[in-house]
Amino acid sequence: MSHDINIYNKIGIILMDMALKNSKFILMRAELSQENDVCKFEFDCIDNENQLKWLTAGNEYGSQLNDLLVELRQFYISQNQPSWKGCEFRVNLETGKYSIDFIYD
Repeated sequence: MSHDINIYNKIGIILMDMALKNSKFILMRAELSQENDVCKFEFDCIDNENQLKWLTAGNEYGSQLNDLLVELRQFYISQNQPSWKGCEFRVNLETGKYSIDFIYD
């Protein structure tokens, strides 16, 4: 398994653990600092009634996600890919499938 896929899977597992009961989707928006020491997060769930619910990660999940995103960005840079400053990661909780979009300067 590719290193980036392994990181995606770890992020997906954390997000699935964070999701509110009766959620269909969880969405994470993240913005990393250039120094890799700060990450701003936003988390939303969409429930079975298609209502958007906001949630927090808590310190443990936030720290783990920050570390994984730093590792992911460093991996991309090591593969001669451009550095991204943020991402939007979505998990379909019914299927377990995820998608990610990167945000560049």
